[in-house]
Amino acid sequence: MIADAAVKLVARNGLAGLTMAAIAKATGLGMGTVYTYFKSKEELVNHVYRTIKVENTNRILAVVKDQEPFAVLLRKVWISYIQNRILFYEEHFFIDQCTNSHFLDAASRKTEKETYGAFHRVLQLGKDQLLVKEIDDALLTAHLMGSVNEIANLVRQQGRKLDAGLIDTGFALAWDSIKR
Repeated sequence: MIADAAVKLVARNGLAGLTMAAIAKATGLGMGTVYTYFKSKEELVNHVYRTIKVENTNRILAVVKDQEPFAVLLRKVWISYIQNRILFYEEHFFIDQCTNSHFLDAASRKTEKETYGAFHRVLQLGKDQLLVKEIDDALLTAHLMGSVNEIANLVRQQGRKLDAGLIDTGFALAWDSIKR
């Protein structure tokens, strides 16, 4: 309940606007109860970040199956990421806010590195098959995630429909930019 309230409050007010008092009010809990579970805003933010970062990555990569051609696999992951970004918008907003903040501790940075590592392993399959350019994994991941994030924003903020045409064109642009 506390974590859910934190995610919703950050989506509404940003990470800087998140306070333990606002969480207590949103949950109907007393301040003492909130502090029983989390000693500080930093502890709460890190707990929520690690939890939803892993959950989102697992949901996105649930489409990964062995023995699929790389381009099919990448397309599935790319679409899964867009769908996850749209369906779990508040969680992604929370992650985005935290990623560039001073709040994340070493354990959260380790989780961040591990979850990005899962995407890097997918890209490595394409490199091993000589299908993907030999470019730094972090740059490739940022590039692909950027395309996903912007398409998800088109859908969420501009009311575009996530239809086959948008998916096909968006993925074609992403694929053409990374393939050899």
